[in-house]
Amino acid sequence: MTAIEKPSRADRLRRNEEKRIAHRVEVLRARARRHRDNYGRARGDPLTWEDWKRVIRERDRWRCLHCGRSSKEPPHHIDRVGGGIEAGKNSHDNLILLCATHHAEAHEYVASVGEWRLSAEALRAILAERYGYVYG
Repeated sequence: MTAIEKPSRADRLRRNEEKRIAHRVEVLRARARRHRDNYGRARGDPLTWEDWKRVIRERDRWRCLHCGRSSKEPPHHIDRVGGGIEAGKNSHDNLILLCATHHAEAHEYVASVGEWRLSAEALRAILAERYGYVYG
């Protein structure tokens, strides 16, 4: 008779993380359902900026996804309205946690090159690699 193998610590941690994320998604969906009008249409974003900050910080484990340092910065909007300074939409695939240094670089436009110092493409690549987000 063979003994039943115990799951490894890494497997248990991954399973717990998956459960935590699934629970968080359910909470967000329930909140979104409460924010619908009589015709079933969404009445704008049901989450406040404080909610989004908490969700993204928890998702990224309070670490800069570019360098891994601890971060208390607000999440960075990857896509901006009209490519300018004004923030874009609040969504999981448009927000990323960065440390103060990389957040400043993400907002620094290098006129001589005509690009942002830390490009949106580089940030999207980090999210795609880490969380599997697909960008069109």
